[in-house]
Amino acid sequence: MCRQAQHRLQSASTRGDNWPTLAVREGEWKLLLGKLPQQIELFRFPQDRLEKNDLKNGQPGEVERLKTLISDWEAMLPTEPNKKCLSTERRK
Repeated sequence: MCRQAQHRLQSASTRGDNWPTLAVREGEWKLLLGKLPQQIELFRFPQDRLEKNDLKNGQPGEVERLKTLISDWEAMLPTEPNKKCLSTERRK
């Protein structure tokens, strides 16, 4: 396997990259959030489908609105797995 292909197979965490950990897309907006609070990117589709122009500084209202959507979604997630979904070995 060539070096370039090996690099593509590694995950962002093993490469040390600051790839987004959460994203939301609604309408023409796409918000990407990283592990650190300052890791935020906002893009508008279809005008910027290649994600070259980060609009977070010029659109703080959209950033907050989309962050709220993510927070609301996270609040709906279970805090631990449903024991009925686990095998009998894992239920012990």
